[in-house]
Amino acid sequence: MIQDSKSRVDLDILKNKINDISAFFKNTLSSTDNRPLVGWFCTYTPEELIVAGGFIPVRIFGRKKIIKSESYFPINFCPYIKSSWESLLSDADNFKAVIFTNSCDGMRRFFDTTNKYLKDTPSYLLDVPHLRGAGSIDFFANNIGNMKRFIENLNGKKISRREIENAVSLINRKRKLLKKYSQIFTKLPELISISSYFKVMELSMISAPEIFTDDLERYLKFIMEAGAENITKLQPNYKN
Repeated sequence: MIQDSKSRVDLDILKNKINDISAFFKNTLSSTDNRPLVGWFCTYTPEELIVAGGFIPVRIFGRKKIIKSESYFPINFCPYIKSSWESLLSDADNFKAVIFTNSCDGMRRFFDTTNKYLKDTPSYLLDVPHLRGAGSIDFFANNIGNMKRFIENLNGKKISRREIENAVSLINRKRKLLKKYSQIFTKLPELISISSYFKVMELSMISAPEIFTDDLERYLKFIMEAGAENITKLQPNYKN
């Protein structure tokens, strides 16, 4: 019983450490990276091109309270788009540009509205394929090329092949680590709180990717090393 009690205390201490997101991601949260921001909404957006162009990709989540945006869209319009427009109306000056994707009719109308009412904020609509096949690949590749030129025009600088390759490597590394984090959370929800999990996911979409990815890698290393014994006790069948 004493041993079980001690194990419980050790596990609680470990859980408290793991869920101290502000400590593990202090570099991300205190970053002074002054690169301009490019806003995005849909996961179809290729963050790699934004990073390669010298910008920080920042996802616009929207606001819980909708006031101004109600007058721009029909009452039964997509609530996510309304809340995102509410954010953009207030924060447009923070963004060098905004990237939309042609993923639904609502996003197309959102793009049109931004072009009309926020003329000083450059916006781009990336047309994504809705069918599978070789033709769709060519179609999307051409549109990615158009987006690349849009980003190049933002700062008057050509994006090199090396810059694209480096950005792809970075974003793929971030995705791989996030996938590993999600796997740990799924198998060990007792160890990581839901709020901590979603806080990390939020940071992944609004932070300088280089700094965030380094913090995430250190965070996962701590979980796997410092928590190895407790993880085994908590889930005997757990495998890396």
